Amino acid sequence: MLFSDRMERPAFLLDFQDWAVMRITGPDAREFLQGVGTQDVATLRPDAAKPTLFLSEKGRPLALAWAVLDREGEGATLFVEPGGREALLPHLDRLRVMEDVVFAGPKGMPRLYGVAGRDRSRVARERAAALPGGEAIEADPATFLLLPPGAEKPGSAAGLLTSAVSPEEAEAWRIAAGIPRAGVDFDQDRIATELSLPQAISLDKGCFVGQEVVARTTHRGAVRRHRIGFRYPGQAGILPRGTELRAGGNLHAGIITSTVLEPGTGRGLGMGYLTTEALQNPVEVLAIQGTVTTHLEVASWPL
Repeated sequence: MLFSDRMERPAFLLDFQDWAVMRITGPDAREFLQGVGTQDVATLRPDAAKPTLFLSEKGRPLALAWAVLDREGEGATLFVEPGGREALLPHLDRLRVMEDVVFAGPKGMPRLYGVAGRDRSRVARERAAALPGGEAIEADPATFLLLPPGAEKPGSAAGLLTSAVSPEEAEAWRIAAGIPRAGVDFDQDRIATELSLPQAISLDKGCFVGQEVVARTTHRGAVRRHRIGFRYPGQAGILPRGTELRAGGNLHAGIITSTVLEPGTGRGLGMGYLTTEALQNPVEVLAIQGTVTTHLEVASWPL
């Protein structure tokens, strides 16, 4: 089955074994999360997760996660994309001062899958119901499916999970969906507002770590570059991370951070950064590799 055909199915399964599941509990857990993440905790629910960034005091992004409130009423669970799983716990521990909070994970946490596609919520709920102890948490662009320890042992209902797409297909989905990876698509050289993730940042909730930089760059129009998605002819192959982007002739306009050849179709998908000027004055965007140039089609997510 072609990758493009898979993506058109009502739902398909993603293996999130490289993601981290973490929990923050204790009397001060929600107040603590409100102060260290960019998402407004007041908007969270126990049945749906929202994206949040964790920033340094200078507004530099360290990790991207999806947060959901615990059903028990105290604390929250974080689903951390792979690039941030090692950095997040030390970061949170450093920011804890007098708060009564406890961190758990990623070891010993439930096994994580994702269900994507237009009918992902229904399919995820059905799979969770078929797996004892399973739980479905709605989110965008994928619904999270949590399995308790041992749920994947032979002979259990884990046969429902054998249809996960390949790692190559999962990477194509990630880039097409516009999920940036820490250490690849963003690092400490970026600021949060360059990531083009407005759904992860609340500008009205009050103070949080890095908030001053986020507010200043947002309200004063000081964002110099933005993360973008693009398509390109597959015959160009994988365009390496760091490849220069030019716009309007020889004007340096940005870099590439991730590319992939979509399985089945062979078309190129990618993400990177372009200057605000290049985005406001649309011109031809080229990827430059020595004397070889590749035309890029800048596009909105999903690609």
